[in-house]
Amino acid sequence: MPGRVKEIWNDHTIAAGEVDVESILCSSVHKIYLSFTPSANNLDLDLIHVTVRVGEQTNVTRYSAEQLACIWALNNNADADSFSGGDKTTYAILAVDVGSTPVPKGSQLYLEIDNGDPEALIVNASALVDEGTPATPILYNKSDDNNFHVNNLLDVFAWDSNGDLESGSYYVQIDDVRLSVEQCYLRTVAESSSDLSATTSFALLHDEDVPSDSEIINENSGTVTLLYTSAWDSPEVDKAVIEKVKPMVEKKIKTLSASNKRVLARSTGRIPKGSLVGVK
Repeated sequence: MPGRVKEIWNDHTIAAGEVDVESILCSSVHKIYLSFTPSANNLDLDLIHVTVRVGEQTNVTRYSAEQLACIWALNNNADADSFSGGDKTTYAILAVDVGSTPVPKGSQLYLEIDNGDPEALIVNASALVDEGTPATPILYNKSDDNNFHVNNLLDVFAWDSNGDLESGSYYVQIDDVRLSVEQCYLRTVAESSSDLSATTSFALLHDEDVPSDSEIINENSGTVTLLYTSAWDSPEVDKAVIEKVKPMVEKKIKTLSASNKRVLARSTGRIPKGSLVGVK
């Protein structure tokens, strides 16, 4: 069941050094779409930081726009030239996949942009909301620690603002498996659906479809920052599914034609309770 795009900001100017926050009401959120345009000369996406919160939960913890753009470009055919390589004189467009995150009753989706660039910034932002899909919320965090534990780990990325992951002798251990960051960088460039060959600050180290509790050792914690995603599993998510997502799905099912209900039953492998009453 497709969602809808809801506007957060339209041609909104954020002054140099300023932080702006905006919120919207929705039942669930799935993606954040962002566009950054310099107001005068150019912008550096590594100096623009994004935070996303759902109620009291921080889903994206102060990632730079460039970091988020690299993660999005891995599996989506993005224009890497628009966000990599320092100052940009035109706009940059990216998206952030937050899974399917239910918004608890009485809460909102919050987007915070911290403009650390020395020039004012023009922002367009929207969210894909109310899609009615199973809850699979994703959290984005980062760490400069040498040794740390992550519950429900999904992905791990290496980030080095100096941009020498393609040649530096860096190593990371994930659950006792020692990984060469340089070799992971080569894999990232080779397998990405976007051309990331000019982006030497970013590498995919670990990706899993099934979350697991993991121990991570960063042997070069003073130089390389580890970005990672994890599944958000909490009573708040379960409660939000019951209160907001389930009624939304049931309401949508009632509007389907008889033939579309049969298609839904075949595609999901189950018949939603009461949805096929009177359907032959």
